[in-house]
Amino acid sequence: MAQDRAQAVASFLVYKKGFSFDDFIIKGVGKLSPNADSSERVELVNCQPAQEITVSVTRTDTLLVPDLLFQVNSHQLEPQMLQSLDSLVGKIPGSDRISLTVTGHTDNTGTNIYNQELSMKRAFTVADYIREKKPGSNITAVNGMGESMPVSDNKTAAGRRKNRRVEIVIYYLSEE
Repeated sequence: MAQDRAQAVASFLVYKKGFSFDDFIIKGVGKLSPNADSSERVELVNCQPAQEITVSVTRTDTLLVPDLLFQVNSHQLEPQMLQSLDSLVGKIPGSDRISLTVTGHTDNTGTNIYNQELSMKRAFTVADYIREKKPGSNITAVNGMGESMPVSDNKTAAGRRKNRRVEIVIYYLSEE
């Protein structure tokens, strides 16, 4: 029970506050209280910061998939996106020396808080799809940038459409 509660705390921090599961060591320990009946439990939930690991990166590739653009107020993958995403997933090298980050973005319609949450949902949707199609993918970070990093002008519909995107960065780790 305590491990489930620790996982719930970590999930809140990841999905609502922008952290990654890799940021925490998650532990939950539950025991019956001494000299008590079976309904009295003592639980400890611990989500402490994980030890920071530094790894040398030899190069990176940022993947912008032109067809991986989301509808307004949506984080759902549309059927036309899947072919492009499948092609991309097939090109990700299968190596333990590769790590990925997935970052979601929005246009500037909506509030900052809403756009931050929507960009996180978009990033998690794509990260989950990659994990499903390529199990063992080393996704080290899933981020949402909201409307803070547009690639196009938000004054036009075409520009806003380009900003509703997810970027995937491939890190090639050095052999140390």
